[in-house]
Amino acid sequence: MPVEAMIVSILLPWLAAPLDPTPVPGRVHPPVVPVRVVTPYRPPPEPWEPGHRGIDLVARAGQQVRAPVEGRVAFAGDVAGRPVVTLTIASGRRLTFEPVRTERAEGARISAGALLGHLAPTGPDSGHCGGPHPCLHVGLRTVDGYRDPRPFVLGSPVLKPTAPILRMRSPR
Repeated sequence: MPVEAMIVSILLPWLAAPLDPTPVPGRVHPPVVPVRVVTPYRPPPEPWEPGHRGIDLVARAGQQVRAPVEGRVAFAGDVAGRPVVTLTIASGRRLTFEPVRTERAEGARISAGALLGHLAPTGPDSGHCGGPHPCLHVGLRTVDGYRDPRPFVLGSPVLKPTAPILRMRSPR
């Protein structure tokens, strides 16, 4: 089996599996349940070129959006006519959620798993996942630019062996 196919077969269940929405301190929580990625992160070849600087998760208008990790509300308002919420998280990273309406004030601390807001309805010309299939767009920005937000939104996969591990004896 080619290495690429093996990696896909290992990671695909992780990407498609529903996550437990119960808040647990210190753990990443899904912002929406069930978690289904409809558009993956596709960085542009150059920072000024087009690309998809985040991931899109299946969601419905009015659905609760929860903070995947603890942070502080850095921004809550409209950008180009769309409601956006940005959380500052560990090491100055910023997670952005759109279209999300929130009651949280800028500067408010929010714990992992806490209600961040609700998915705002989108119209057919809203551009991002508009029309009958709305989505939650989640982006991650670091000091170095945009990054794939999946580890901060979905957690990291834990790879476990499917066969017993054989321990080799060292030669004497």
